[in-house]
Parts: sequence; structure tokens; C-alpha cells
Amino acid sequence: MERGQGFSAEARRLQDVQFEMLPSAAPDAMVLVDAQGLIVLVNDQTEKIFGYSRDELVGGRVEMLIPEEVRNNHEGHRDSYGENPSKRPMGDRVLSALHKDGSSFSVEISLSPVELEDGMLFCAAIRDVSERLELEERLRQAQKMESIGRLAGGVAHDFNNLLTVIIGYTELMKLKEPPDAVSAELIGIDNATRRATDLTGQLLALSRRQVLRMEVLELNQIIEDNLKMLPRLLGEDIEVNAVLSSRLPLVRADRGQISQVILNLAVNARDAMPKGGKLTIETAAVEGDDELRQTDANPNPGGWVRLRVSDTGLGIDTNTRRHVFEPFFTTKEVGRGTGLGLSTVHGIVEQFGGSITVSSNPGEGTRFSILLPVTLEVETERSVVQQDACGPTGETVLVVEDESLVLEVTSEVLRSRGYRVLEANSPDAALRIAVKHTDEINLLVTDIVMPGMRGPELAQRMSLFRCDFRVLYVSAYPDAHGVPVIMGPDMPFLPKPFTPVELSNKVREVMEGPIMTASINEA
Repeated sequence: MERGQGFSAEARRLQDVQFEMLPSAAPDAMVLVDAQGLIVLVNDQTEKIFGYSRDELVGGRVEMLIPEEVRNNHEGHRDSYGENPSKRPMGDRVLSALHKDGSSFSVEISLSPVELEDGMLFCAAIRDVSERLELEERLRQAQKMESIGRLAGGVAHDFNNLLTVIIGYTELMKLKEPPDAVSAELIGIDNATRRATDLTGQLLALSRRQVLRMEVLELNQIIEDNLKMLPRLLGEDIEVNAVLSSRLPLVRADRGQISQVILNLAVNARDAMPKGGKLTIETAAVEGDDELRQTDANPNPGGWVRLRVSDTGLGIDTNTRRHVFEPFFTTKEVGRGTGLGLSTVHGIVEQFGGSITVSSNPGEGTRFSILLPVTLEVETERSVVQQDACGPTGETVLVVEDESLVLEVTSEVLRSRGYRVLEANSPDAALRIAVKHTDEINLLVTDIVMPGMRGPELAQRMSLFRCDFRVLYVSAYPDAHGVPVIMGPDMPFLPKPFTPVELSNKVREVMEGPIMTASINEA
């Protein structure tokens, strides 16, 4: 470091006394520089912000506090300011500063000339704005995610309704043909609609607007179930290891969505290890550590369960890490990904009240850490779902759906299974039909979100004059007003798009189950 040799007498005097312009308690770093760019005085905050001691700074050139890439231009700017000195307020623009450890950070600077008897000094007040800029960026990202989420949810709603119609009529056409006579065209349509169904599921997950079937779960059990399929998914050249805590608290989450998180992270790891490697899945109970403090997670009195998925792959550079959870961001070549995998994981985890962080460097692999809040509830007993619907017994079903094509195909499927079907294209129409057929309706199949009245409200209104009917809720996008819908584990629900077989199985299951007209929860 080049040190100053020619301080003026006045500057030397200032080093020996407390200069009133540089108060020790000032929140900003304050640096007094002479016309040659030599540091004359600094305050305590300068030492804290830049990492140098006062002795290291005083007498050095001010350029030592400036990143190398812009250092060469600084002398010219300093000379220009000396020719026409004036007060320059803080906040006109953000600049880069250099810490002693070599890291750069963002600052705002105000400049003031200080006239002395034997020359001019310049006082720079330097404010570290790195944390503020990071918070602003996180706010912008949250706003962007919210906007994208609403758009994605709206698209998924319309698309899922269309897929319900396409899947329904395709399946009905296939059922009319002998199994060995189903055309390749119908099989192609069926495969395409299933891929589209997966895509809309990802859109709803990243928008945090899918219906959740919340249960009290043992995370290790879900991981063990998924470990059975991971070798086939990842390939023989990737070793899968699981390090699961033997005493893991319970969490409250959606079983299927947790599986999707595990599989998405595993696929992401596979793509980062083109020549093979090791995937490690770990669980642990966490009460508080540095990782927790780095997240936006709200305090949870029960503590947290941590899920870590690590790989030995290519790693991620700093710039990429900033964007990995953004929708449609991908480093893969065209045709090898939608850019929704990690953003889907992010949306799912946050919807459970958790948080996710990533740690990685190029060539050092990647580690994703997920924190889920512990619940003190008792583990949910899993119910066995009937896979093959038994034959219909002629019950009457009231189908309420504001999308005419969905109403048509749903009704046709149920009629083909022997049910008597009453159709309503609005909640008001449904109430009129219900009054007219009070003693006949055995099951209400209703969309959750409809103009004028939501499905749960319709069920409550109908229960005022008939209390022994059953309810099956269906929905393509149950969060039309920004309020997530959470289904209890026993609440009859069928997400769109559904196949005729899934519809008939679910209807039969509800018909044979307990009468339950209770409303779903909105949180």
C-alpha cells in the first residue's frame, strides 16, 4: 500500500485532535482526504465497514477503498471534483467499495469540501447500503413472484378445465373400442394431455395456489417411499445415500407435494452430475442455527425439521444462485427443461410455512436445505382409497359447474356409469333444482370457485333443507381471490383435470363413505 509522505502541517494537526466533523458515533463511515488523495482522518465506523484499522487507513491512498475495476478512473474524478468542489448529497447513485478481505459491497457517498488555512480537504460520508439493496431486491422478487403466480394460477384454471374435457372425451372414446383396437391417435392425445396435466400442476405449485391435502406426516417415511424409485429415475451412475434422523418430529404438509419436492430436487441433482456422482438426502431436527437465521421463516415454538438434498455435481456460480428459484429460469439447453422445477419446490415449501436455501460453488456440488415447521398434532391415519369403483346403484347426483363443457363431460361420464344426473350451471340454478328435488339428491358434485357463490357455501345452503346428502368438491384452481384452500385429509375432493375412471372411483368412494357436508378451510 502506498503511504502518504507529504501531509500539510494542518493535516498533521488534525491527526492528533478529535476533529468535530468525524464523530465516532456517526452511523456512516467518514473519511477525510487531502487534494492528493491521501487519507487524513477516519472515524470508528470506517474501521467497522471496511475492516481496516485506523493506522492502516490514515496515510494510505483513498483508492485502496475502491474496487480494482474502477480504481483507475477515480483519480480523474477526484481531480475534477477538486477543481469545482461543492456539496454532493447522499443517494444520487450507488457505487462499489472494497473491503479489506477483497470483497466488494454497495455504498452511497456524500462529498463535502473542507477549507483549511493551507489547503483543501474533502470529507466523504460513506453508507453501506448492501443490506438495503438486498431487501429491495427480495421485495421486487416477491412482487414478481406474486404477479407471475396470479397469472400462472389463472392460466392453470382455464387450462385444467379444458384438459378435463379433452381427457374425459378421450377416455370415453377409448372405452367404446376394444382394448386392442384403440388408435394410435387416441393414445397420442392421452399422452399429451397427461404431460400438460403435469405442467399445470407445476404452474399451480409455483404460484402457491394448488389445493393442499394437509396431513400430519413423518418425513422420513415419505423419503423412504421415494427412495425406492430414485435409482430408476437417476440412473445407475448416481449413488443415492440417505442419512435420516432416528428421532424426527412430525410436520404438517401435503404428502404428494412433499414427494414432488424430493423428486424435483433429485432430478435437478441428476442433471448437475452428467458423469455420475452421489446424491445424499438428510433429515434432522433443528431449533435454531445460522441457516435458519438466513431465511424468512417465522418463529416456530415447536422447532423445525430440516431436509437436505446434496449432490457432488458441477455446482452453481454466485450469479446463478440468485436466480435458481425464479420461474422459467434455466441453465439447460432448449428442450431440456421448463425452468419450473426449483420454482415449484420454492412455492410448495413456502406454502407449508417453510423456507428453502441453496449453498453451492462451481465444482463443489450443491446443497438445498429445506426447513419445515414442526407440528405438535398427532400423526394422521392414512385411509385406503378404493382403486376400482364398484357398479352404480342408480343414485341421483347434482353436478354444479359453471364451465359448460366440463359440466357436459362430467354428466356424461356419470350417466355412463348408471347414475341419474341433474345439471346446474350456477349455484343459484343448483339451489332451485335442490328445492325441487329435495328428497332425491344423494350427492352434490360442485366446483369450489364459481361466480356469485363458492362450492362450500352452496353445500351449507343446501344443508338447510336436506341434511343427508354427500358432497364431492372439484376444482381446477381454488384460489380465485388470493386465499389458499386447504382440504382436510378426509374432505372429499377431486382436482381437475380428472379422468372418467378417477371421477367414477371418487364418486363411488364418497357414496359409500360418511355423510360430510362440512366446509373446507380457507387460510
